[in-house]
Amino acid sequence: MAEGVAVGPGSGIRLRIRGIYATALTRLLRDLGYVIADPSPEIQERISLILRPEGPEILIQDREDHQGISVVGEGGKVAQLVGILQEQLLDVVLVEFETGGGWGESREASRGRADLVRAKLEFPGASKEILDRVRSFVVPTLARHHRLRIIDPEMVDRAEEELRGRPEWRGELEENAFLKAIWLLLQKKGLVRVEHVKVRGDPIRLREGLLLEADAHRILIRRSFFGGRYDGLDLPIEEGD
Repeated sequence: MAEGVAVGPGSGIRLRIRGIYATALTRLLRDLGYVIADPSPEIQERISLILRPEGPEILIQDREDHQGISVVGEGGKVAQLVGILQEQLLDVVLVEFETGGGWGESREASRGRADLVRAKLEFPGASKEILDRVRSFVVPTLARHHRLRIIDPEMVDRAEEELRGRPEWRGELEENAFLKAIWLLLQKKGLVRVEHVKVRGDPIRLREGLLLEADAHRILIRRSFFGGRYDGLDLPIEEGD
């Protein structure tokens, strides 16, 4: 569908979107009234967009760990966008909201602008699944696309190219993608490291566990505990727990 007059809560605010979530976020936010400024050639081809001479008002790009996005722009507009994403994505988390965010390659031009802010958002599992579904309206998309793309983007690209030509192979392609990106790597290691990601802090590395089984729906590991106390329960850790 060609881009028309901007309507909706986005009110025509111009966005520049880059990263692994670009296709899904472009479709989602364009439909909510935002204008996509400076789309990449790939996104321009996938989603019919009108090229506009005006520059973006908000920059959206991946965080370094690809588990969410960084949003930079004028404070009120960024806050509005964050609120909209929190409404659309069930479990999105606002990790950080700070003033003085730079614009990447335009950092020098934006230095010293007190009205600029940077918001960092985390996309947990439900948010990624919603973005997978939105992306599937645009191009053939595997289940768990965004989670798998963080691990092995080239494998995902190859599998989705096959999916484009052979949609009847979806089940097999999705199972093979899970096996290659997750199961075979875990199986080779034997031990699994567990990270507990808190809303406002670095991931906490928990005790390693022995991998017992895994499939596309669950991963079962066994962890043994000894010494100390359970933080949330205030109970002693006993041998064999």
